[in-house]
Amino acid sequence: MDRVLIIDYKVQIRELCLELKSRGLQTIVIQRVRNSIQICLDYSPDIIILDPRILHNGVGEELVSSLGLRAQRVPIVIYTNILVIEPYVSWFENGADDIIPKSFGVKEIVSRVRSILRRSPKRIEELLLTHGNLEINLKTQQVFKNGGLIKVTRTEFVLLVELLKNKEQTVSKNALATHVWPHRDTYDIDYNILRVYLSTLRSKIQDDTLNSCKIISNRGLGYFLTCKS
Repeated sequence: MDRVLIIDYKVQIRELCLELKSRGLQTIVIQRVRNSIQICLDYSPDIIILDPRILHNGVGEELVSSLGLRAQRVPIVIYTNILVIEPYVSWFENGADDIIPKSFGVKEIVSRVRSILRRSPKRIEELLLTHGNLEINLKTQQVFKNGGLIKVTRTEFVLLVELLKNKEQTVSKNALATHVWPHRDTYDIDYNILRVYLSTLRSKIQDDTLNSCKIISNRGLGYFLTCKS
């Protein structure tokens, strides 16, 4: 569930919070500037909605800059009734990602927030798994080796994703089999078939190029994906 942090001095934002929650977004509201940066870091939000009037002198540049620098590229949205252009330029230059007027309807505001979340660097990174010369796009379910698309079956894709999520760490045979055949009991799994799938997957991803990835058998324990540099 995506987390939304709202920094707003007004309490009349209940409708916005309810709409965000109804759309599957977890929401927390801060009404004071004090410790807002630390709260942001502790809460680990996926997006920050900020009313600059909560800040001293009505200027949000310093806080926007600090949040943008320290919040691991979390999108920052300025939520304001200020119609003067000058502050907008400063906010953008200091790290704000968008400005949403409070005159917008609640549903439109939430739609804008969800659109920004879909484009956030954090979300894009979550859709890509990379190690060495391999890259997996989880959205399109495509696998790339040295930048070129390689064909894998659905089962091979599931195995490679699990190995890549746990790169350089041993994944047990049982854990791999459970991801491939989630509805089978462990006693009903033929691990010889699992070995065949892994062998075929090896032949598709391994080569002698720099940063090539290999699937290594950790005898008696499972398998792990490693990369030679």
